[in-house]
Amino acid sequence: MPAHDPRVPAGQRALNLKLSLRAQAKRSASIRRMSELVDVVVYGSGGRMGQAVVRSVLESKQARLSCALVRPGSGLADEPLDRVFGTMQRDVDFATSLDPDVPCDVLVDFSGPVAFDAALALAIERRVGFVSGTTGLKPEQFIAMQNAARGIPVLWAANFSLGIAMLLRCARRVATALPDWDCEIVELHC
Repeated sequence: MPAHDPRVPAGQRALNLKLSLRAQAKRSASIRRMSELVDVVVYGSGGRMGQAVVRSVLESKQARLSCALVRPGSGLADEPLDRVFGTMQRDVDFATSLDPDVPCDVLVDFSGPVAFDAALALAIERRVGFVSGTTGLKPEQFIAMQNAARGIPVLWAANFSLGIAMLLRCARRVATALPDWDCEIVELHC
């Protein structure tokens, strides 16, 4: 996969990384039986998206939350998950580091550009899949992610919304069909 090129649209970079993940999955020698739960560690679980991921894992019948990581100094550190999620918690506390004995099949990162490097390093160290929605990354962080994809499954996207993915696909087709038009897409949060 070529190094990060700012001329390549972000959507295409995300697609390239998704294709890398598919290739890694096909090459994987170990195939998980469908009856086994996927052990998930969420890095950045104190934030809005991190908490949404934690909630989804807690509600899932295919995954189990192994650890909810927050930054050191967070008011959630060492607190039980029920402080945020009520009765949904499953004997897991918010933590600032991942105990080596905690099972992990995939690390989901929704932290920030400053914490991203540590999250990726942890996934590489544990040799587990890495899924990230962290935005604001520098070119060298994209390169590090591409290098990591040679040894572990990696998936990065700036937006995991199906609607946004479809909108980007439609926008590319419209731009091709109407090359002389000057169109703009504006994201608005109300």
